[in-house]
Amino acid sequence: MPAEQHTQWGIMLDGGIPDGAGAAAIFRPMTWLRLSAGATYNLVAFGVRGGISVVPFYFPFSPSLNLEVGHTFGGDATPILATAFQGTDIEVPDSPLLKKVAYDYANASLGFEFGIPKTFTIFLRLGVSYIQTVLHGFQEVVQQAAAGEGNPPDTTITAQDPTILLTAPGLKLGLIVFF
Repeated sequence: MPAEQHTQWGIMLDGGIPDGAGAAAIFRPMTWLRLSAGATYNLVAFGVRGGISVVPFYFPFSPSLNLEVGHTFGGDATPILATAFQGTDIEVPDSPLLKKVAYDYANASLGFEFGIPKTFTIFLRLGVSYIQTVLHGFQEVVQQAAAGEGNPPDTTITAQDPTILLTAPGLKLGLIVFF
């Protein structure tokens, strides 16, 4: 009896940190290897993401090793923060630092998958994320702070937008459907 042919193409839907919600196309050239490319959205901006997963067993339950890289394009975080803190004593400032929030990230995770590997898989992944962002508008904030409240910005001061590097836990829950 010939071995069962695995399906090579699929669609992945997931949600997690730092990616937000995502949708991706999956290509599975071998039963143990998956390549993905897709789009993400984190309530501030859209992004793109690509990844590779190694799933050692073609069984209903399997561990996985996953590596991903992505970029979230710049978006204004002011409205989402204002909504999040609505009804509290916290006032969200109208800051240039919130006007162009963008970041690059890399995720490394171990996962647990269950399902029927030929047709669908549900997964939970835990790992670490490396995030890099630039605080755009930093010079404007420094100039306004140096001048004091109500005064015009002190343009004699210059400042470079700093780059922030962050290591944080990563989490993702999702579904893959193969066809």
